[in-house]
Amino acid sequence: MTTSEKNMSLNSIAIILFDNFETLDVMGPVEVFGSLKDCQIVFISPSGEPMRSSQGVTLNTLPIQTPCYQCILIPGGQGTRSLSKNDQYIQWVKKQAEFAETVISVCTGSALLAQTSLLNGFKATTNKLSYQWVTSLNNQVLWQPKARWFMIISFILHQALVQVLICHYRLFAIFMTKVLQVISHLKWNTYGIKMLNMIHSLSNHLRWFKVVFNIN
Repeated sequence: MTTSEKNMSLNSIAIILFDNFETLDVMGPVEVFGSLKDCQIVFISPSGEPMRSSQGVTLNTLPIQTPCYQCILIPGGQGTRSLSKNDQYIQWVKKQAEFAETVISVCTGSALLAQTSLLNGFKATTNKLSYQWVTSLNNQVLWQPKARWFMIISFILHQALVQVLICHYRLFAIFMTKVLQVISHLKWNTYGIKMLNMIHSLSNHLRWFKVVFNIN
């Protein structure tokens, strides 16, 4: 298998990073996708420079100009605020998204997609705390204020961490039947749930998550 063929595999997921990305938007999906056997996860950017999250986590990235990944993920974070005004960066994102078979955005990552015009005429959602700002970027997107997540052709958009994890498991079901084995063995750590409740006030979503996947 050539490098190009490997990059185009559905088992290869490229996560776009930028300065001031939200750590949890990246690491949550990494943990979920990383549970798949032989799943290659790479971090990419236009420059290939290390990118630092808002929480101080620095990750190295691969420099990518010519699109070569069929599955990409765009996290949210404060960095999307300035990048949404950067035409050159938006064109880079658009080029990557147009090539990809599946595009996933987390939280305000949808702001970058909205600026590409690729969402025009489609239903989409975003983080409700940033809803007013994101939706102001493109009035041709059919923004849905109450939706947790949306699947639009090859685009998947979700508004909060728990919905992100749920959506990724649904994505597994599309790509690999073996995901059911992964989900059936998942168990939430009680302390972890309490921390998520405290930090993100997502107790209702967590209960819904347990019901959907029958997690004891």
